[in-house]
Amino acid sequence: MNRLLFLTDQNTFWGRWLPRLFVLFWVIFAYDKADVLPKLDQRPVGEHLWAQLDRGSAALSYYMDDAPFLLPRCHQTSFDDEGITAGEFPLIPFTVSKIYSAFGFHEKYHRILVLILTLLAIPFAYGIMLQLLGSAWWAATATSLWFASPNLVFYSISFLPDGPAMTFSLAAIYFLLRIQEGSAWNTVAYGGFLALAGLLKLTAVAVVLPIVAVYVVKDFKWKSVLAKLRAAAIPTVVALALIGSWVMYARWLNDQHHTFTFLLSALPPKDMTHLKDGLDTLLLLKEWYYVSGFWWFLMLAAALTIVFVRRADRFLGLATLALTSSFAAVFLILFEKSPTHMYYWVPFQILVLFCLGWIISTFSRSNPPVWLSIFVFAGLVVLINYDSIHIHRNVKARWTHSPAIYAEYYDLEQKLNELGVGYDARVFSYEDESFNNSLYFMNRKGSVAHRNMDPERIERWINRCTHAVLNDTALVAQPEFKHYFYKRLGTHGNLYIYELHADQRADS
Repeated sequence: MNRLLFLTDQNTFWGRWLPRLFVLFWVIFAYDKADVLPKLDQRPVGEHLWAQLDRGSAALSYYMDDAPFLLPRCHQTSFDDEGITAGEFPLIPFTVSKIYSAFGFHEKYHRILVLILTLLAIPFAYGIMLQLLGSAWWAATATSLWFASPNLVFYSISFLPDGPAMTFSLAAIYFLLRIQEGSAWNTVAYGGFLALAGLLKLTAVAVVLPIVAVYVVKDFKWKSVLAKLRAAAIPTVVALALIGSWVMYARWLNDQHHTFTFLLSALPPKDMTHLKDGLDTLLLLKEWYYVSGFWWFLMLAAALTIVFVRRADRFLGLATLALTSSFAAVFLILFEKSPTHMYYWVPFQILVLFCLGWIISTFSRSNPPVWLSIFVFAGLVVLINYDSIHIHRNVKARWTHSPAIYAEYYDLEQKLNELGVGYDARVFSYEDESFNNSLYFMNRKGSVAHRNMDPERIERWINRCTHAVLNDTALVAQPEFKHYFYKRLGTHGNLYIYELHADQRADS
């Protein structure tokens, strides 16, 4: 054991940096297996494409319109001439728009920014585990195993803010655990990162606050509770006030402009049958989060940890319980979308990190013999390797899960420019069931419609537009609509481009 002391003593160079390099190796290994680098240059594709492009549309609209920060907008103008709408705090879309201004429009910049912000979660996760476990190698093991998730890898290269929200949640927790060290920086950093996490993803508040509650009460001593409450109260209240102010402003802005792109309301289960079906769906999609081998390990290890719960670290145990309860509550509040909207749960995967910390802490507190510690560590390394290798199957399946029709729109913008249909035009896009997708790809504002839409609404959308792009011309043959299609300007593959009758629009 003495010969290996330099590997475990954090005062030595190797004991300090080898665990960090261990984590870095497995992150690179997983991303290499998932073939991430070529994906950065691809047009937006994959699971929940519409959700990605709602955010992509905000970034591109900021860039094209040179819009004020507090007036985010999208390509959908069915109710508002500029498409002004709000949901999450638009820090990422606005930042991306400035990158576009500096380097030109290319979606890889959006992906890279989200990737960088998501990867910053790793040092904060490692730092939290190091504080709580007291061992760099066990902290590195927990962090590596936690991050070997298809869900984290997939959404780290999307346009969605959930990965960055997870990072800011971990940063808030990291500084919360250091808040009583007396440094004002820890207090400010905790409050700032909590605010950023909640502004980027409101549900991230439900990740951090349970940890705050456990941190305050874990010792069950009034003196300790009051001291920690005093230290954490002001930054928590200020952060929640900032988050609440943005939510109220977003609601007001949407009410003013009638463009409701983002979910800001509860969707609980309708009945017990609905609840059962949703839970069954969640179970079927469990490998979207971690491969089956990991889930078997987690269940068995957690069951064994419960047997030896008296040896467990109180904070980690209570934190795991609190995060589980919080996840269950949010899952039910957003139930209609919860089972299939995997990006909702990226910040909540912090629960898995704490569960792993709880399991490892309980094992190490039992003072196992050296040979058993080495055996368990080697087994966990094998599991990390197994998870990392099999990530690619899930990521590949989700990456290609996208309607093929949108490829027709990828280079449509140039054709529209040639036909004189500029950015100031308002385009009626048919058929498209998304909110922004086809409009985003052609980079034109306007309205989208599909065959199952109420004919009266289709007519209203046509009346708000100057041109139309159709991938299904059956609409033109319908008596109630055909008189709107004044002139066919041209075609682009299977897309048909029309000028709409100006007089008819004016009469309506």
